[in-house]
Amino acid sequence: MNFLQKTLGTLTGTSIPYTFGDKLMPSIASDPNRSTSIWTVYEGTSDKDSSEVTIFEFDLKQPYNSKYVQFAKNALKRLRSLSLLPGVLTVVDTIENDAHLYIITERVRPLEDMLDLDFPEESIPSDILLLGIYQIANALKFVNVEGSSVHGNVCKSSIFVNQSGEWKLGGFELLANLKERDFSTISMANQLPSFQDSLVPPEFKNNGASFLTSAKGNQASKFDSFKLGVLLYELFTSGSKVREIGDMTNLHSVPRSLTSHLKKLINQSVTVRYSIEQFIKVGETSFFDIGLISIHKQFSELALKTNEEKIEIFQSLEEIPVLPKGCFYYKILPQLVIIFSQIKTNENNLQSMILFLILKNGISLQPEQFSSRVKPVVFKAFTLPDRAIRITLLNALPDMIENITNYEVQDKIFPNLIQGFNDTNDN
Repeated sequence: MNFLQKTLGTLTGTSIPYTFGDKLMPSIASDPNRSTSIWTVYEGTSDKDSSEVTIFEFDLKQPYNSKYVQFAKNALKRLRSLSLLPGVLTVVDTIENDAHLYIITERVRPLEDMLDLDFPEESIPSDILLLGIYQIANALKFVNVEGSSVHGNVCKSSIFVNQSGEWKLGGFELLANLKERDFSTISMANQLPSFQDSLVPPEFKNNGASFLTSAKGNQASKFDSFKLGVLLYELFTSGSKVREIGDMTNLHSVPRSLTSHLKKLINQSVTVRYSIEQFIKVGETSFFDIGLISIHKQFSELALKTNEEKIEIFQSLEEIPVLPKGCFYYKILPQLVIIFSQIKTNENNLQSMILFLILKNGISLQPEQFSSRVKPVVFKAFTLPDRAIRITLLNALPDMIENITNYEVQDKIFPNLIQGFNDTNDN
């Protein structure tokens, strides 16, 4: 596999300092029946530090791509400048040469892959969709307000999911900065395959990009509100493709608390239509007022919390029926491990409570994930002379024993277990 990956990197990478892995998404140039993306997207690793990345590659030598060059260059420029905004796809590196354009980002996968692979035989929980919509809406708010820009290409193919399950905004091919007053790229939007594949706001359909030059206040950015509304409808109706405004009349699959607000997102009158800011504000006290989003917001402020406050947040996870895939391993578990290592005694049973949360959720991890993050905690916990911690470990032992080798049992667990029994007898 390493040989194949290195060979692929040699063939396509033009000596960039990244190793190419599996292809996540073909470009429309190579597979027009499967893709509306102008980029070929690969998993990758950094040759410098082996960190996991995603590689977006645009082939400048492919004749079919000549009409997309301006879009690719705009995406690279805009994503590089706005990458630090919350919710925007994090850029690690950008590379330009005579043959290719590369955008190197945090490790992500296309949203459509997540929807298909994580929930292959069941409907996607509405809370997962609402959290994702909340994350994308906030990213758009920062693009519109702090970035003074119109994204212009909000659709499923412009959204990616990182390793901790967060939805990230990409697809910056059409982005226009309203302060620069340069709308040359977005004026060509009808040539971009992902834009062609989704319903466009009526003001653009009727007037093209010229509406941006005369739009007042926040009317220009309401372009993104309309596109977000179309995306929202498609997500809650199991991927139904919206071609006309009349296709969005059946709202039975949309949460009742959301239906009237969805109508305001897709209102044909730009003066009546919600801005992204308005949509978020009204959602905070209604459809976005759910436990999963509350946990997400608290985690963004975790560094400001005391250990006791952090534990309260972690304990509230018990009330959350489902977490995004990867959320526990990449986002929650590292924080639990840090707190466990910082607490020196089991005063008020804080250590044993943290250990319980680690073990309860860690048991369902993949074996390699369990080995890298949970095992060290287990082995350390067996050395601690505390009765509550020992009971917590013994209760979890039958469920985690398959992930522990015979050598580790003999060397790391059994001696400490015997010592624990002796300590108990002495007491």
